[in-house]
Amino acid sequence: MPTIADDALEGISSAVWTRLAVLANKNKSSDQDDVTAAQMKKLYCDSIQNFHKNPDTTQTVQGPEQIDTTAPQMVIGPYSLTVVDSISVSVGGEFTAGDATSWSANLTASLMVSGRTVWTTSYNLSPENYYVRYTPNVGIAKADITVGFFGQKLCFTASGNACYWWFGFRCTDFNSMFYCLRG
Repeated sequence: MPTIADDALEGISSAVWTRLAVLANKNKSSDQDDVTAAQMKKLYCDSIQNFHKNPDTTQTVQGPEQIDTTAPQMVIGPYSLTVVDSISVSVGGEFTAGDATSWSANLTASLMVSGRTVWTTSYNLSPENYYVRYTPNVGIAKADITVGFFGQKLCFTASGNACYWWFGFRCTDFNSMFYCLRG
Protein backbone atom coordinates (compact mmCIF):
# COMPACT_ATOMS: atom_id res chain seq x y z
CA MET A 1 0.00 0.00 0.00
CA PRO A 2 1.57 3.35 -1.06
CA THR A 3 2.43 5.91 1.61
CA ILE A 4 2.61 9.69 1.44
CA ALA A 5 6.37 9.35 1.12
CA ASP A 6 5.97 6.93 -1.79
CA ASP A 7 3.69 9.41 -3.55
CA ALA A 8 5.93 12.37 -2.72
CA LEU A 9 8.99 10.59 -4.09
CA GLU A 10 7.33 9.28 -7.24
CA GLY A 11 9.79 9.58 -10.09
CA ILE A 12 12.85 9.15 -7.86
CA SER A 13 14.44 5.84 -8.84
CA SER A 14 16.21 3.41 -6.53
CA ALA A 15 19.39 4.27 -8.44
CA VAL A 16 19.21 7.81 -7.00
CA TRP A 17 19.13 6.46 -3.42
CA THR A 18 21.98 4.07 -4.20
CA ARG A 19 24.06 6.91 -5.64
CA LEU A 20 23.28 9.14 -2.63
CA ALA A 21 24.41 6.38 -0.26
CA VAL A 22 27.64 5.95 -2.23
CA LEU A 23 28.28 9.72 -2.12
CA ALA A 24 27.38 9.97 1.58
CA ASN A 25 29.75 7.11 2.42
CA LYS A 26 32.54 8.59 0.31
CA ASN A 27 32.21 11.98 2.06
CA LYS A 28 31.29 10.80 5.57
CA SER A 29 32.88 12.29 8.65
CA SER A 30 34.87 10.13 11.04
CA ASP A 31 31.93 9.93 13.47
CA GLN A 32 29.44 8.67 10.86
CA ASP A 33 28.75 5.05 9.96
CA ASP A 34 28.18 3.86 6.41
CA VAL A 35 24.62 4.31 5.20
CA THR A 36 22.63 2.11 2.80
CA ALA A 37 20.29 3.37 0.10
CA ALA A 38 17.29 2.35 2.23
CA GLN A 39 18.69 4.18 5.26
CA MET A 40 19.39 7.28 3.18
CA LYS A 41 15.82 7.27 1.89
CA LYS A 42 14.44 6.83 5.42
CA LEU A 43 16.62 9.64 6.82
CA TYR A 44 15.42 11.91 4.04
CA CYS A 45 11.72 10.97 4.33
CA ASP A 46 11.70 11.31 8.12
CA SER A 47 13.42 14.69 7.93
CA ILE A 48 11.11 16.09 5.25
CA GLN A 49 7.97 14.75 6.92
CA ASN A 50 9.03 16.35 10.22
CA PHE A 51 9.72 19.60 8.38
CA HIS A 52 6.25 19.56 6.81
CA LYS A 53 4.59 18.96 10.20
CA ASN A 54 6.10 22.19 11.51
CA PRO A 55 7.65 24.10 8.61
CA ASP A 56 10.30 26.44 9.91
CA THR A 57 11.64 28.38 6.96
CA THR A 58 14.12 30.29 9.11
CA GLN A 59 17.52 29.85 7.55
CA THR A 60 20.24 29.20 10.10
CA VAL A 61 23.96 29.71 9.75
CA GLN A 62 26.42 27.81 11.92
CA GLY A 63 30.08 28.67 12.05
CA PRO A 64 32.56 31.01 13.69
CA GLU A 65 31.20 34.48 14.37
CA GLN A 66 34.53 36.28 14.23
CA ILE A 67 37.89 35.81 12.63
CA ASP A 68 41.15 37.70 12.94
CA THR A 69 41.06 39.74 9.74
CA THR A 70 44.57 41.09 10.42
CA ALA A 71 46.25 37.69 10.09
CA PRO A 72 48.14 37.03 6.83
CA GLN A 73 46.45 33.64 6.52
CA MET A 74 42.92 33.04 7.80
CA VAL A 75 40.75 29.97 8.17
CA ILE A 76 37.30 30.68 6.75
CA GLY A 77 34.46 28.84 8.44
CA PRO A 78 33.36 26.27 7.79
CA TYR A 79 29.88 27.76 7.65
CA SER A 80 26.82 25.58 7.33
CA LEU A 81 23.70 27.26 5.98
CA THR A 82 20.55 25.23 6.61
CA VAL A 83 18.06 26.14 3.92
CA VAL A 84 15.35 23.65 4.93
CA ASP A 85 15.49 20.98 7.62
CA SER A 86 17.18 18.32 5.50
CA ILE A 87 19.14 20.40 2.96
CA SER A 88 22.15 22.52 3.84
CA VAL A 89 25.06 24.13 2.06
CA SER A 90 28.49 24.32 3.66
CA VAL A 91 31.43 26.50 2.67
CA GLY A 92 34.84 27.09 4.17
CA GLY A 93 38.51 27.26 3.37
CA GLU A 94 41.55 29.44 3.71
CA PHE A 95 42.20 33.08 2.78
CA THR A 96 45.70 34.45 2.18
CA ALA A 97 45.86 38.21 2.59
CA GLY A 98 47.56 40.54 0.19
CA ASP A 99 46.81 43.90 -1.31
CA ALA A 100 43.80 44.53 -3.54
CA THR A 101 45.50 42.74 -6.45
CA SER A 102 47.23 39.81 -4.75
CA TRP A 103 44.96 38.01 -2.25
CA SER A 104 43.90 34.39 -2.74
CA ALA A 105 41.43 31.94 -1.25
CA ASN A 106 40.94 28.20 -1.47
CA LEU A 107 37.31 27.30 -0.75
CA THR A 108 35.42 24.06 -0.42
CA ALA A 109 31.65 23.97 -0.89
CA SER A 110 29.38 21.05 0.02
CA LEU A 111 25.75 20.06 -0.35
CA MET A 112 24.33 18.02 2.52
CA VAL A 113 21.17 15.91 2.56
CA SER A 114 19.84 14.78 5.95
CA GLY A 115 23.16 15.53 7.61
CA ARG A 116 25.21 13.63 5.03
CA THR A 117 27.58 15.30 2.57
CA VAL A 118 26.60 14.12 -0.91
CA TRP A 119 28.53 16.63 -3.04
CA THR A 120 31.71 18.60 -2.49
CA THR A 121 34.13 20.60 -4.60
CA SER A 122 37.03 23.01 -4.12
CA TYR A 123 38.01 26.13 -5.97
CA ASN A 124 40.71 28.83 -5.84
CA LEU A 125 39.66 32.47 -5.88
CA SER A 126 41.67 35.62 -6.56
CA PRO A 127 41.04 39.30 -7.42
CA GLU A 128 40.56 38.29 -11.08
CA ASN A 129 38.31 35.37 -10.22
CA TYR A 130 36.61 36.53 -7.02
CA TYR A 131 33.54 34.27 -7.05
CA VAL A 132 32.42 30.90 -8.32
CA ARG A 133 29.01 29.46 -9.08
CA TYR A 134 28.19 25.79 -8.50
CA THR A 135 25.04 23.93 -9.58
CA PRO A 136 25.09 20.47 -7.98
CA ASN A 137 22.13 18.15 -8.60
CA VAL A 138 21.91 14.81 -6.77
CA GLY A 139 18.40 13.77 -7.80
CA ILE A 140 16.44 14.64 -4.65
CA ALA A 141 18.34 17.83 -3.88
CA LYS A 142 19.93 20.49 -5.99
CA ALA A 143 21.40 23.92 -5.49
CA ASP A 144 22.59 26.98 -7.34
CA ILE A 145 25.36 28.38 -5.13
CA THR A 146 27.46 31.49 -5.69
CA VAL A 147 30.34 31.91 -3.24
CA GLY A 148 32.93 34.67 -3.24
CA PHE A 149 34.49 37.85 -1.92
CA PHE A 150 32.58 40.91 -3.06
CA GLY A 151 33.28 44.66 -3.12
CA GLN A 152 36.16 46.76 -1.85
CA LYS A 153 35.70 45.27 1.63
CA LEU A 154 36.00 41.69 0.32
CA CYS A 155 32.75 40.56 1.93
CA PHE A 156 32.56 36.76 2.06
CA THR A 157 29.12 35.83 0.77
CA ALA A 158 27.16 32.74 -0.22
CA SER A 159 23.90 33.12 -2.12
CA GLY A 160 21.59 31.20 -4.42
CA ASN A 161 18.92 28.61 -3.81
CA ALA A 162 18.63 25.06 -2.60
CA CYS A 163 15.87 22.63 -3.52
CA TYR A 164 14.50 19.39 -2.16
CA TRP A 165 12.17 16.87 -3.81
CA TRP A 166 8.73 16.30 -2.29
CA PHE A 167 6.00 16.01 -4.92
CA GLY A 168 8.46 17.84 -7.20
CA PHE A 169 11.27 20.27 -6.43
CA ARG A 170 10.62 22.92 -3.78
CA CYS A 171 13.23 25.65 -3.69
CA THR A 172 14.27 28.28 -1.17
CA ASP A 173 16.56 31.23 -1.81
CA PHE A 174 19.40 32.16 0.53
CA ASN A 175 21.81 35.07 0.79
CA SER A 176 24.32 35.15 3.64
CA MET A 177 27.15 37.59 4.10
CA PHE A 178 29.41 36.05 6.72
CA TYR A 179 31.83 38.97 7.23
CA CYS A 180 34.04 41.47 5.41
CA LEU A 181 37.81 41.10 5.46
CA ARG A 182 38.61 44.77 4.95
CA GLY A 183 37.26 47.73 6.93
